[in-house]
Amino acid sequence: MRRLMLLPALLALALAASTAAAAQTAVTCPVPDDPTQPPVEIPATIVGTEGNDVMRGTDGPDVIAGLGGDDRILGLGGDDVICGGLGDDRIDGGDGGDFILGDTGDTFRRGFPGGMDVPGGNDVIFGGAGDDGLAGEGGNDVLKGGDGNDFATGQMGEDHVFGDDGSDNLFGGPGNDTVHGGDGDDFLVGNFGDDVLLGGKGDDGLFGDAFFGDPGAFDICHGQQGFDQAAACELENQIEDELSLE
Repeated sequence: MRRLMLLPALLALALAASTAAAAQTAVTCPVPDDPTQPPVEIPATIVGTEGNDVMRGTDGPDVIAGLGGDDRILGLGGDDVICGGLGDDRIDGGDGGDFILGDTGDTFRRGFPGGMDVPGGNDVIFGGAGDDGLAGEGGNDVLKGGDGNDFATGQMGEDHVFGDDGSDNLFGGPGNDTVHGGDGDDFLVGNFGDDVLLGGKGDDGLFGDAFFGDPGAFDICHGQQGFDQAAACELENQIEDELSLE
């Protein structure tokens, strides 16, 4: 008789657990697989709240969604997908080849129309070791690729993009951005806005906005060390690089 009395409570707990699991799997992170197609929505395995969360992944491949709030997210090991959501987030992918979105992925879903206002926080994103893909999206973001051959784009806002070690592909995005290649043979593009491109060490390619059809922009390119190529920007050999990220 006692076991029969417990049965409704157990069923209620099971129903609550299944509802929570369904709600969690409904949260996804968009990953652009083909630039001509909508991004692939990857179900999140670790989901935050609309508040300020501290989230840690595992040493395996995780899909982490921060949702709202000013979150602190550490991916740890594995090839992770992390989308911070709205708010001023601080994201460190850790080891592995990670794909990190600072905000909600709206820019990837909607494309790159000029002048589009995409809401988002001022995010700080660390790629860590491995070949990472980083996207700041809305807000004034700081992106730091770390070791490996990284792809990083600041997207909307006035961003600071650092390639660090490796041969990186770095894009400022719309806004007045500063793009720093670091070590390695890097490819730097200002995109729209008045940008500063700093090649760093290695043989770099630096391309201002006029190269892509924006004659109104004023970009400054500084190759620094190595055999560099610059196009459609004002060459400047005396720029003091005072940017640093601890």
